[in-house]
Amino acid sequence: MPRSRGRKQGCCGCPAGRARGEARISALVSGARSRWGRRPPQPTPLPPLLLLGWGLLSASAAAGQNCTFQLQGPNGTVESPGFPYGYPNYANCTWTITAEDQHRIQLVFQSFALEEDFDVLSVFDGPPQPENLRTRLTGFQLPATIVSAATTLSLRLVSDYAVSAQGFHASYEVLPSHTCGNPGRLPNGIQQGSTFNLGDKVRYSCNPGFFLEGHAVLTCHAGSENSATWDFPLPSCRADDACGGTLRGQSGIISSPHFPSEYHNNADCTWTILAELGDTIALVFIDFQLEDGYDFLEVTGTEGSSLWFTGASLPAPVISSKNWLRLHFTSDGNHRQRGFSAQYQVKKQIELKSRGVKLMPSKHNSQKTSVLTQVGVSQGHNMCPDLFLPERGKRLGSDFRLGSSVQFTCSEGYDLQGSKRITCMKVSDMFAAWSDHRPVCRARMCDAHLRGPSGIITSPNFPIQYDNNAHCVWIITALNPAKVIKLAFEDFDLERGYDTLTVGDGGQDGDQKTVLYVLTGTSVPDLIVSTNHQMWLLFQTDGSGSSLGFKASYEEIEQGSCGDPGIPAYGRREGSRFHHGDTLKFECQPAFELVGQKAITCQKNNQWSAKKPGCVFSCFFNFTSPSGVVLSPNYPEDYGNHLHCVWLILARPESRIHLAFNDIDVEPQFDFLVVKDGATAEAPVLGTFSGNQLPSSITSSGHVARLEFQTDHSTGKRGFNITFTTFRHNECPDPGVPVNGKRFGDSLQLGSSISFLCDEGFLGTQGSETITCILKEGSVVWNSAVLRCEAPCGGHLTSPSGTILSPGWPGFYKDALSCAWVIEAQPGYPIKITFNRFKTEVNYDTLEVRDGRTYSAPLIGVYHGTQVPQFLISTSNYLYLLFSTDKSHSDIGFQLRYETITLQSDHCLDPGIPVNGQRHGNDFYVGALVTFSCDSGYTLSDGEPLECEPNFQWSRALPSCEALCGGFIQGSSGTILSPGFPDFYPNNLNCTWIIETSHGKGVFFTFHTFHLESGHDYLLITENGSFSQPLRQLTGSRLPAPISAGLYGNFTAQVRFISDFSMSYEGFNITFAEYDLEPCEEPEVPAYSIRKGLQFGVGDTLTFSCFPGYRLEGTARITCLGGRRRLWSSPLPRCVAECGNSVTGTQGTLLSPNFPVNYNNNHECIYSIQTQPGKGIQLKARTFELSEGDVLKVYDGNNNSARLLGVFSRSEMVGVTLNSTSSSLWLDFITDAENTSKGFELQFSSFELIKCEDPGTPQFGYKVQDGGHFAGSSVSFSCDPGYSLRGSEELLCLSGERRTWDRPLPTCVAECGGTVKGEVSGQVLSPGYPAPYEHNLNCIWTIEADAGCTIG
Repeated sequence: MPRSRGRKQGCCGCPAGRARGEARISALVSGARSRWGRRPPQPTPLPPLLLLGWGLLSASAAAGQNCTFQLQGPNGTVESPGFPYGYPNYANCTWTITAEDQHRIQLVFQSFALEEDFDVLSVFDGPPQPENLRTRLTGFQLPATIVSAATTLSLRLVSDYAVSAQGFHASYEVLPSHTCGNPGRLPNGIQQGSTFNLGDKVRYSCNPGFFLEGHAVLTCHAGSENSATWDFPLPSCRADDACGGTLRGQSGIISSPHFPSEYHNNADCTWTILAELGDTIALVFIDFQLEDGYDFLEVTGTEGSSLWFTGASLPAPVISSKNWLRLHFTSDGNHRQRGFSAQYQVKKQIELKSRGVKLMPSKHNSQKTSVLTQVGVSQGHNMCPDLFLPERGKRLGSDFRLGSSVQFTCSEGYDLQGSKRITCMKVSDMFAAWSDHRPVCRARMCDAHLRGPSGIITSPNFPIQYDNNAHCVWIITALNPAKVIKLAFEDFDLERGYDTLTVGDGGQDGDQKTVLYVLTGTSVPDLIVSTNHQMWLLFQTDGSGSSLGFKASYEEIEQGSCGDPGIPAYGRREGSRFHHGDTLKFECQPAFELVGQKAITCQKNNQWSAKKPGCVFSCFFNFTSPSGVVLSPNYPEDYGNHLHCVWLILARPESRIHLAFNDIDVEPQFDFLVVKDGATAEAPVLGTFSGNQLPSSITSSGHVARLEFQTDHSTGKRGFNITFTTFRHNECPDPGVPVNGKRFGDSLQLGSSISFLCDEGFLGTQGSETITCILKEGSVVWNSAVLRCEAPCGGHLTSPSGTILSPGWPGFYKDALSCAWVIEAQPGYPIKITFNRFKTEVNYDTLEVRDGRTYSAPLIGVYHGTQVPQFLISTSNYLYLLFSTDKSHSDIGFQLRYETITLQSDHCLDPGIPVNGQRHGNDFYVGALVTFSCDSGYTLSDGEPLECEPNFQWSRALPSCEALCGGFIQGSSGTILSPGFPDFYPNNLNCTWIIETSHGKGVFFTFHTFHLESGHDYLLITENGSFSQPLRQLTGSRLPAPISAGLYGNFTAQVRFISDFSMSYEGFNITFAEYDLEPCEEPEVPAYSIRKGLQFGVGDTLTFSCFPGYRLEGTARITCLGGRRRLWSSPLPRCVAECGNSVTGTQGTLLSPNFPVNYNNNHECIYSIQTQPGKGIQLKARTFELSEGDVLKVYDGNNNSARLLGVFSRSEMVGVTLNSTSSSLWLDFITDAENTSKGFELQFSSFELIKCEDPGTPQFGYKVQDGGHFAGSSVSFSCDPGYSLRGSEELLCLSGERRTWDRPLPTCVAECGGTVKGEVSGQVLSPGYPAPYEHNLNCIWTIEADAGCTIG
């Protein structure tokens, strides 16, 4: 239903009279808007006629107006026009208050009444620009005190066409920056404290019937940029039944009243989220639907001005810049929507941020800590050094004193790597230093356009932590436009609230109207399906803290489908169709509860009506099966807070219960699991468990066991996984099968035995190989623990064959190992080891193999990463293996097979083949030679051939193929590999490769693998040997596009690889090939320009010029250069129609900005035309299309104080000719914030100035309009109030050789009597005034006003 917009009733629609010596009384006659159920008051008719003898005062309604005020000084007042009698309709007034440096402005409202929702006072923290909006005020509630952040505070009042109120009155005061100013008084509350300097506190309390929402005590503390600020926002006093509230804690949900049902009309709710000092708060919207343009959610506490949200677009996440966020929700009296729901997350303060050493998952971080890096030492104790500007970025702040902070931003297309804000800190009595390095701006490396039918998307560095300050965009397009995109997540772990993945519909990334989901934390939809053939993903992270990231798969599916959502773990599904309208039903297995919707339906937007439900282990359940599993709720995810779960295991009366712990991780001391020997809460306790130490098994004495799990209000962990089995009283519990071992025997009866044997490569480290069921102290138990089989750390091996495993196999090996194995064979028999599996941390965790029985024996090789030979053979009957690991990061390790072999009597053994190489020659008889070569990109460690000697041994060891650090490469093609490829490259590298090709050729690089530590390790490609300004600088994990190089005929290219001291990845695999140098391509002709020149060879030149009215931006002349490719010496210029222009000449053209494209809003453009002295300027419009509200003002002179020739809007200047009276014209083009249009194309020419003489001005009269005294122009006259014009009111300058006026100058006389009708004000004068009047007069004046107006 449309809103009913009433009109003013009974107003005098008269324009204000001339402000020339007149007395005036303003009267406000207010009508009322016709709103739902409200009847407008009817005005009382006023007498239309009044007769006066000598004086008249007429009332007029307040008319609409534009006004601008510039205010300065230590204090003052601001009030709406007409206050307190009401402001005008169509008002657009701006006040700008300016203070001196190191000061700011406090604004206190004494009165406030605006028509709610329709008339608005906007307050700006700075100039009145949209990005500076602080708050919007409307209605009749007195606003809180406002203190500016800097030296400027602006107000803008905008009223609509009907209904006004009293207006507002406020006072302002200029405060020093170190003063916080009065935070304001509370409606329905009490303020205690009257000083507002640093350290002062103000306390608030509420009147009876109200309670305080927010922080009761505000403290004035030092902020950034040497300013002071209150530590919390002004609280509020809320009635008991009001919405809103104060929220504390690490996370929570805020929803509009009655969500997801519709909220009520005239809602006014305020929520305040409070965190510890130094913490920040993230707000992520889950759902958002408000009445667009009428219901609003205001969020304050962020950097800059308040954020305003309305409509149905899902807002982007909000990050606070303080330790609080305030949400203010208001709705009007009409229409209701579903509302909003948002999740907040508090992020703890990071005191000092430094890059330090990045740790990979499972790194033991006791040895690798972040350090405060001193970027430089200043000249004094309280100053930090100048940071300068980051390349391709900006720095905000130039104060380098102790305690000051500076911020950094990057240019479009670049992401900030490092800290966004750093602070000058004192690190000793002598030195001050910045809290972190200056950040760098790096090109975005993770953006990609992906095409179907399927593929994988991962966060940068996945599965290692992603980068800070990342900004990645993926756009997926189906190969078949008739299909849609399905996205399913395999892994998802982002820092909740601060790092987000936004998924949208279509190909326009960032469009809020197409957002499907904003994902954060660890919870994601089962799948997401687009509504058309495209989908976009935007990944954004903040400046600190990161998680493992995400991995998602996408594929094309048919239209009309929501995709298979899957089946919940421990659950069942009914239904197997996934098209529009199809419904799936879910249920859980026993002991599990369904969380979510029991049924979901495929909707027409290709989304399921709800997320697939989950099956969570019940918090209360009685088990009656002979065996089973007990899990903590939500295992293995966090179990949650405030739990008190009870499980009963009920066996047969003749049985007992055995509990075996598979996993436990419970918050120590605060959350705990209690196992009781019976069914009641008072039963004896068998054990109380907390922490993550795996307990021993537990056996009940009876047939019932009770498990109780209690958690406190915070910090959930993974929980526990317990297996239970039941057994009879004359039996022992089932011992199970040892991990990495075998079991022999199944009887559990008293007196029976069971044996165990470890698998090959494992040794029994605990327990017994045989256990027997015995009676001990009245209980039937096993006489020993079950055998534990583990891979040993070292040993002396003498069997003919066997297996060696890394400790911890098949899991990851441990940190800080030093394990030595000695393999001994019979004398005369060598030993062969074969690598079945091998994967260790590159460069840090190594396996050394030596040809003998001790560490001093000859080294065969040192192996790490994944690159190992197929086999190795000793020359003696001993092999020595040493496995060493560092204190951080482990991997799966290795599995080796060893065996003794028999020497042949007529030839040598197979020498093997180098990894990444080939062997040439398969004859191994005495005297035979074998040679080797390497794959492209690798270099052979020893090029000498191997010879089989008479003792049936090879003359030297097997060589290796290695990817070297740098080198000189000459040839038409080749490969460049990072050192160690395909294993991780080493740290602290500086490698340079020089590639030289044939004469006249360039180098074409193709990338097959590329993964470097983003922002820290770089690959530089250059053409001139200098890496200070490389052709390309590459980092990160995105596969670069091919690159062409080869500079100016020297036909070489250089590649440099630099790695830092921490974190490495796979590196790169690059192939190169020659290519013919290209000619220059024919350039386009820029719009609105002319190009001269038809040849595009080397040395050829093209010149460009613009159409009249346009300005050339760029170089007018470009030349084709020689070299690796033919390139033009400069980018193409462009022709632009600018906002404003100064032209000189006898003819020309003026264009509106962007012409013929629409001009922009909120612009003021100044144009000036200057022709020869003694000549005038004639101006005509060839095209003139302006939007209503946008105007072109034309002045007859060289500034805007000259005579106004006209004000034109819409198409009013078409067909109009304007002539200047001088050699100058001044044009002022002003556009408002509303619609735009095509603009104008104006043509001007000069003419000779021949004028009539100035006709003068009548006594007691004035000129109404003066056309300039040239041929065809006119001058019109009028008289002062009370006088009548005698003669012609307009004179025309005639054409001809002699300029003359067509009539004489008129006169102004005071008449004897007369009739005045329809005038809003005026004067009555005696006849002949100011001369004496004559005798015997009888003069009558009749004054008649419009209906509804009175005469005073």
